[in-house]
Amino acid sequence: PGDAGGQIVQFPETRVEAVPYELDDVLPSGFFEEFKNALSPDGLSSDAISPNGEDSEADPKVLTLARYTPSAYLKEGSPAWEESVELYENRLAGLMRSLLLKRFESSPHAFANSCQQMIDKNDAFVELLQRGIVANKKLLTEYIATDTDALTEDELAEEFIEETEHEAANYDVEQLLADVENDTALLRQFAEKARQVTRRDDPTLKALTEALEEILDDAASGGKSEQDIRNRRKVLIFTYYSDTVDWIFEHLQGETAKPASPLAAYRERIAKITGSHGAGDKSDVLLGFAPLTAGTVTDEDKYDIVVTTDVLAEGVNLQQARHIINYDLPWNPMRLVQRHGRIDRIGSLHEEVQMRCVFPDSKLDEILGLETKLRTKLKQAATVVGAPQVLPSQTPEELNFADTQAEKGHTREELERIKAGDPTFLETAGRAVAALSGEEFRQELRQALNDKTLREQIENLPWRSGSGMAISMAGAAGSAKADFGALGNGAASSGMVVPGARPGYVFCIRIGDQSIPQFRFVEADEQGVNVRHTDTLECLFLAKPPNGKDTPPLPENSPALPQDLGENHIVYEAWEAACQDVLETWNRASDKAEVEPKIERVLSDCADLLNQHPPAGQDQTTLKNAIDSIKAPLSPRHTRQFRKLYREHKDTPKECANQILEEIARLGLKPYQPPSPNPEINESDIHLICWL
Repeated sequence: PGDAGGQIVQFPETRVEAVPYELDDVLPSGFFEEFKNALSPDGLSSDAISPNGEDSEADPKVLTLARYTPSAYLKEGSPAWEESVELYENRLAGLMRSLLLKRFESSPHAFANSCQQMIDKNDAFVELLQRGIVANKKLLTEYIATDTDALTEDELAEEFIEETEHEAANYDVEQLLADVENDTALLRQFAEKARQVTRRDDPTLKALTEALEEILDDAASGGKSEQDIRNRRKVLIFTYYSDTVDWIFEHLQGETAKPASPLAAYRERIAKITGSHGAGDKSDVLLGFAPLTAGTVTDEDKYDIVVTTDVLAEGVNLQQARHIINYDLPWNPMRLVQRHGRIDRIGSLHEEVQMRCVFPDSKLDEILGLETKLRTKLKQAATVVGAPQVLPSQTPEELNFADTQAEKGHTREELERIKAGDPTFLETAGRAVAALSGEEFRQELRQALNDKTLREQIENLPWRSGSGMAISMAGAAGSAKADFGALGNGAASSGMVVPGARPGYVFCIRIGDQSIPQFRFVEADEQGVNVRHTDTLECLFLAKPPNGKDTPPLPENSPALPQDLGENHIVYEAWEAACQDVLETWNRASDKAEVEPKIERVLSDCADLLNQHPPAGQDQTTLKNAIDSIKAPLSPRHTRQFRKLYREHKDTPKECANQILEEIARLGLKPYQPPSPNPEINESDIHLICWL
């Protein structure tokens, strides 16, 4: 703990605990082996993965997902689809396999619902096929990572894929029909078996219940007051899918309602949040769950458990709570960090916070191995069609454990650390991709500036000053082994070595009279220079020694510190690269066409409809605000909601306008302010503040 302006500032300690369950106990004996075989790309012919193969036969016990790849069934001599269409089809089929696997691991309810959605789509596809029409789903222009609840199978087709009809005469209809019907039979079999699992039979729910009982016992024994006991038992339960939210929520509602239930303290104090909740509903739940940190002292404390998807993973202060439970397999390490950040914050009411991760203990390797095979096969498909990448481009936040297993070899190690209760994965995973907020850096700066001598030294530093900092790879990951040194006179910097990157330099840059600085991390070594990072938080993290200003300096004669900073030193080349990148990036944003965001056509249609058919009783200001709110770059989820409304009600314009206006209010949308273009600059406007 430290002191800032008389207020105690502390980050709580973190304890991580694995909650194992047996996957074989979830579904009937042998089911997992059947499902694994059905998804396995090893059981598919090359044609099921790569377009335009010669043999379309496949193992009848393996899902071909033929409905997603109709171009693979074109007859010889028929007009071929563009390579991009073939690529997107195979990409979608592969992603659907991955989605099925993840929903299977999440809950039998989520898995059965996904199977049923695919069955319904298959039935519609077959009906059209029997009428001589092949519905070709093409042009998959974007895909939100399969480890989110952002898109269901049905929404994928509706949101990102154009429906076009083609004459069945050009296709091997017999084989296509056989494969689709075989898929339907397999999916129906899986759905029926999954629905046999009741909440009472689900071992994952049992493991969750036992974990909550432990939390209640610990709160009752360790709490110092009624309020403290309540704070200690507050739990966020995260899952990737809204179907699983419902599965958990209804189970807990039933368990807490039982007479003499061990979970009786949670009775009528459980809420849920998914993407379908509006801004107002979400706010009400958050204020009722953590009024002391998310609201005000006047807000009523109504909830002790919130079951939620990752719609809640960022941007809220819930440090009144002490516990997080990750209900399904943590496919995405960055998500764990973001979730943890909701309660691991300055101002926590607890000395220790706890994260529990539920694991399918004995089948973990097999599940990860299958996911790796699916993604490897997708990448092979990219090679076949000559495309550089078949998976969606992924930011570091979207990397999942199967990706790192296939490409970096860290998966098992990371998961073992979680299972062993080692919380350091939260630092190494999260900090490396700026998962932390700027709050930590601001607090560190405030504390440093409280030292009058240090503050004076900082304020008197000349521009272009450099530091003799050297951070090792271990140090950048949070290890105390990092080296740090400071040379006087702004003399020299040895650069840094950071995880997954070459040595390099961080530059803090000012553009003209702009008050907000720019940051660049430039790799620099014998291979040359390369601008690696431009995100402010990433660069600040890379510039941060492991123990902040308390990290001891290197000895003056340390070999890590350069003795000569002559005109040929590589740091000058790195600075030129940083300047050029800043110049190009800034001036791109000076073009209004570049900064104008894309507005989805359906949102423009909704705005036009409001303008042409204004709902009765609305004044001009309200109507204008509504139009400005919707004619905006809304999130994919909100766009889908308006698309659905528009399609359902566009034939009755006045009713449609009323529905749109109500939805704008329900979501809490505000008028959109388009960004202003940057003023154009040249190299003389770029100034170096400091570097290291």
